Amino acid sequence: MEFEDLLVHTATVQRHGTREDRFGQPVLDDWNTLGQFSCRLTPPKGGERYTDRSQGVVVADYVLYFLPTATVGEADRVSVVTAADGSVLAQDLDVLLVQQHCDLEGAPHHLEVPCRLHREPSSG
Repeated sequence: MEFEDLLVHTATVQRHGTREDRFGQPVLDDWNTLGQFSCRLTPPKGGERYTDRSQGVVVADYVLYFLPTATVGEADRVSVVTAADGSVLAQDLDVLLVQQHCDLEGAPHHLEVPCRLHREPSSG
């Protein structure tokens, strides 16, 4: 089985655009979609963890795996991760780190991308 066969999900990656303010200084603008990339969404190595209502927020950690050609950086976010049937698995994940892993010959094999979800608890 090839690594690509394990990438059964799709992630939409976004990056802040920039523009200049009236003084010519760069400021962050709206999120721009960089693209959709095949990936695999998994809970972190210690299992899925949720911290809810401690500070009025829900925090969930995940790990995404991509091919090394995916355009994803540490200032990006993953707006949505979907399964092959179109169902939404996760939304609004902040990228924490992008780690490139190589094969035994030193060629890039895949990217491991830890992500975190922050949101307010649902009312229902």
